[in-house]
Amino acid sequence: MLEAEEQVLRHTKRRRQAYIFLSLAAILIGSGFILWVWYRLDPGRFPAWFSALFAVLGGLGVLIGVIGAALADIFLPLWDRLKSPEPAALPRLSESKPIRRVDYETLVARLGRSGRIPWVDRGSTSARTLRIHGQVAIVGWMKSGKTREAAELIRSALAEDLITVVYEPTSALDLIPQELLTAAAIAEVDEHERSLFFVDELGLRPEKERLERLSTCMESIRQVRPDIYFLITIQRERLTAAFETWLKTHHFQKIELPPLAVEQRRELTRSGANILGVAIADDAVDVLASDTDGRPYSIVFALQQMAGPDLAAKMRFDAVRLRQILTQSFSAGELRTLCFDLEIEYDDLSGRNRSEKVQELVAYVERRNRTAELVKLA
Repeated sequence: MLEAEEQVLRHTKRRRQAYIFLSLAAILIGSGFILWVWYRLDPGRFPAWFSALFAVLGGLGVLIGVIGAALADIFLPLWDRLKSPEPAALPRLSESKPIRRVDYETLVARLGRSGRIPWVDRGSTSARTLRIHGQVAIVGWMKSGKTREAAELIRSALAEDLITVVYEPTSALDLIPQELLTAAAIAEVDEHERSLFFVDELGLRPEKERLERLSTCMESIRQVRPDIYFLITIQRERLTAAFETWLKTHHFQKIELPPLAVEQRRELTRSGANILGVAIADDAVDVLASDTDGRPYSIVFALQQMAGPDLAAKMRFDAVRLRQILTQSFSAGELRTLCFDLEIEYDDLSGRNRSEKVQELVAYVERRNRTAELVKLA
């Protein structure tokens, strides 16, 4: 990690040195040329020794251009004092990793209570799907179970030893300077492990720059593991022409996630009621199975409403825990990025400090039933 960081920073430093000394050389040579033209037009205005000045300026310009790289270490500290400090422009890569490892248990835990409900297999994906296509995009409507489907696909791929490690992007992917991104991504990948790169809810972030950075990240990882697998989820309603083009460019196989069949809804209702502690009669199970729209969320939400005050109190406890996690684990800059991902104006949140901002953010998403979305991104 440190070796890659030092290499990139050295390259950036040398490039800036070249700009400084080439500019000085150009100024000296240009000044000599202007004086030479002036002298040639009206030589009587200048003393005889003046012609030697052209050679001096030209020679000095060439000399500075040649030995500029060596002298740069002397002049660079002065330049840094005149400009903003290096760390402000180029954050340390060790503190800004664009990707990180993630495991199946973490992915499921992010789903909250619904992650504890036994998964209903719709037969849409399998490890074989991943093995055949290499790049898979799971497409479905909001709250249709895309993330759980992806998590179970990852579990299956791990169980079959198709992969041994999973990576996901971090919020730093959007913040690291473009010239550092390749080295930062490469430094996090273990060349000895069969890998998968997972991007959940691709459409939640701005299109153009995000896709460009993801492309750079994917190409960088491939330099280490050419056989890496890629898995993303994206909402059907956010699948714009730009995303369609990007998926085709990277040869993703789109998998449309179908709604749950009626019998699958019954299975989910019974297992969900058991996890949430809801007593439900068989006729109520049939009603939920027939009247819901086939999205797992619609059934889980209905069961939560039936659970009553006890579940509401538990949800309130989770909100307290969420505030603690955000306050302890997120810097002010990371909170701002998190709000950006949620399409919430950070500056509009009331609060004089980071702790008060976190409290208002959690309350804001609670009022709009977006807590699960916050947990997923955090």
